[in-house]
Amino acid sequence: MLLVAMALSGTYLYRAFEQAPARLEQSSATMRMTDSMRLTMKVALLSQRGYQSYLLAIQQQDTNQLIQAQNLTKASLGFVFSDYIDKAAMVERVSPLIRDNLALMSIGGTSPSDEVLRTISANSREIGRLCEQIEREFWTSFQSDFLEFETNETRLLLQYQLMIAATVVVAFVLFAFVVRQRTLNRELQRTDAGLRESEQLLQEAQSLARLGNWDLDLETGLARWSDEEYRLLGYLPGDVPPSAEAFLAAVHPEDRQSVTDEMQRAMDPGEVAPYRIVHRITTDEGDRYLEQRGQVEFSPDCKPMRMFGTTTDITERRNRQLELEHYRDQLEDLVEERTRDLAKEVNDRRHVQEELHKSETRLRQILDSSSAGISILRMNPIRRIYANQRFLEFFHAGSSEQLDEFGFENTFVETRDRENAGACVERGEGFQRFIMERRRVDNSTWWGLHDAIPIEFEDAPATIVWHYDITDQKLAEKELVQTEKLASLGGLVAGLAHEVNTPIGVGLTAATFLEEKVSDISSLVSQQSLTRRGLDAFIDQAGQSSRIIVGNLHRASDLVRSFKQVAVDQSSDELRTFKLVDYVEETLLSLLPQTKKTPHEIVVTGNRDIVLTSFPGALSQIVTNLVLNSLTHAFDDGETGEIRIDSSLTGQNAHIHYSDNGKGVSADVLKRIFDPFFTTKRGSGGSGLGMHIVYNLVTRKLGGTVVCDSVPDKGISVHITIPLKAVPSQDVT
Repeated sequence: MLLVAMALSGTYLYRAFEQAPARLEQSSATMRMTDSMRLTMKVALLSQRGYQSYLLAIQQQDTNQLIQAQNLTKASLGFVFSDYIDKAAMVERVSPLIRDNLALMSIGGTSPSDEVLRTISANSREIGRLCEQIEREFWTSFQSDFLEFETNETRLLLQYQLMIAATVVVAFVLFAFVVRQRTLNRELQRTDAGLRESEQLLQEAQSLARLGNWDLDLETGLARWSDEEYRLLGYLPGDVPPSAEAFLAAVHPEDRQSVTDEMQRAMDPGEVAPYRIVHRITTDEGDRYLEQRGQVEFSPDCKPMRMFGTTTDITERRNRQLELEHYRDQLEDLVEERTRDLAKEVNDRRHVQEELHKSETRLRQILDSSSAGISILRMNPIRRIYANQRFLEFFHAGSSEQLDEFGFENTFVETRDRENAGACVERGEGFQRFIMERRRVDNSTWWGLHDAIPIEFEDAPATIVWHYDITDQKLAEKELVQTEKLASLGGLVAGLAHEVNTPIGVGLTAATFLEEKVSDISSLVSQQSLTRRGLDAFIDQAGQSSRIIVGNLHRASDLVRSFKQVAVDQSSDELRTFKLVDYVEETLLSLLPQTKKTPHEIVVTGNRDIVLTSFPGALSQIVTNLVLNSLTHAFDDGETGEIRIDSSLTGQNAHIHYSDNGKGVSADVLKRIFDPFFTTKRGSGGSGLGMHIVYNLVTRKLGGTVVCDSVPDKGISVHITIPLKAVPSQDVT
């Protein structure tokens, strides 16, 4: 008996010693299974949140939200490579879908195509499905292993009882093994603590994931629910004994029959695959949706023995699914509406093209019969694609080919005109009332008024240009300008004669008075009656008369010199060097006969060191026209005004700012102020050429720019910018 007891005890101790590492390994496997399930749920949860954030970024067009969606998706990819029980399955089946979603988010941005959005949605659903499937595989494997572990534990418990009985008989034999047994017990306690900790972690993971598990023995009717299973069904843990009846009582009344039918179907031996049931439960917060996934174990004779599974709260997922279905329906409606709009747009465009072709045919007929010269230009580079007969006649060309051979650039006399007109055409802006001198194929010239408008011609952008021959008008205008110059010069001569007459008359009076005094003093000398007092009086009177004569002769000399310089400048086109401010003052001196009759003040300011190499005659004409224009139009009778002429230096240009504080002009008048023959005092002597001559002299003769600004009752302001060194140019009218 002793040997038998010792043998039994030795056998048990050997088995116990052998079982302890297995229990440690089982505890470690349980912990790994818990971590694997938790990480799997994190992968699915982060991927789904990344997809939701991406939808929100599309809806709000928010780049920051897009970055958040990408970061959540990248986080889910990071968890894929964590330490799983079956890491290869996650990496192989889930990581390609997450990477595909990341790539599609980067490509689609906040405005993805429908195909990209559908692909991301399908990938997200597949990721969730795969994670759930892998999680079920973990759980099924764990349950099988855990069942085997519990069987081994039961067997070990029986062996332990046998050992106690045998120990009573052979206590003195087993005393040596007591220390070893205590060590094994401590290891078993640590293993149990680890197992309890793993179970606690599992419960926490299930709580976070809203995942419960249950087990039902179909033979005894006994059931086991996890704490999260109680909460998902609307109970507190331990409130009711777990049973099929308690489960059905928690199901929504409208779903009970379908749940019962599905569970009955699952117990059919022909249905070996796991089953899935979605049903509702009623809570204080409203109905929630649960998903039951379970499986039935059968005995060898195909009798159902055990049913086990998991319960997941899918309320949020279902709401998101309904929201996505709503968005999908909206997108489908939008695509359908856009398709109808595109079809209508295609038909409208076809109709417009047909009408455009008819319009172009009618346009050609109208253009060919027009009395104006008409050409159509294509841009980049500029080339002529149409010219009517009148246009060819303007250039003395027999055909368009002859004119093209002559060259588009050669038809412009001034390079600046060609560059300005070409720039407007290339920008597609067109122009109005552009006056240019053009060259014919026989090298004769003509003046043209040009209007250009951008159009569509033969299904491509183009510019149509109208040409009007104004050569006769320009000749008449030139004659009128010459007449204006002569009239201005005549007025200058008349004014000078009046101004010079005054100092000469005063000088003549003083000389006559002096002559009389000399005669008187000569008589006194001949009579020898000249006194000291009489001699002193004569000397004083002679000195005063001499000073009056000299002063007035100097004034007459200055007037003649100023007149001579201004008159010569106005009648010639010579290029010479002069000081700007000094010459402006000389010009104003020649205008003294006109200006001194008015109460207005003319103020000249500016940099006196500005030296121009330019055409003084043109500058004199500009200042004269501006001053006379202000005297004529700016002020009412009896009104006192101020005219200011300020000069400054800007780089290689001189800037002249002319202004008055008169009545100013309206916006309509300002638009036409430089047009020829435009005047607001046609019946009061205005010719309408003053400001037109100013514009032509500044832009063509002096090579500068002129801009006029005005506000009614705030006066007028003219800004003239001219180069310090002008280049010789043609006559300007």
